Amino acid sequence: MDWTGANTSLQRAVELDPENSAVLNLAAGLADSFGRFEEAVELLRRAIALDPLNAAIRGSLAEICSILGRQEEAEAEFKKALELDPDLPLTMKG
Repeated sequence: MDWTGANTSLQRAVELDPENSAVLNLAAGLADSFGRFEEAVELLRRAIALDPLNAAIRGSLAEICSILGRQEEAEAEFKKALELDPDLPLTMKG
């Protein structure tokens, strides 16, 4: 897999369509994979602002907040995600 190329492509996609929550979510996932957690949080927050009812994006934000030691924020996002979709995969339930 060409991770550098994927990163470049996703950054370009965000530039071209900054209001696309799916693109922002994908870019956040790649940032997370590269260990750029703060960038991932910012991208996920932008995605949630555009798609506030997307439980999976909220679950992703919760996971990264947990990694960063932001337990209160992680817990709040997990709870909101589960309110929106009680059937989220177990990996998103903490």
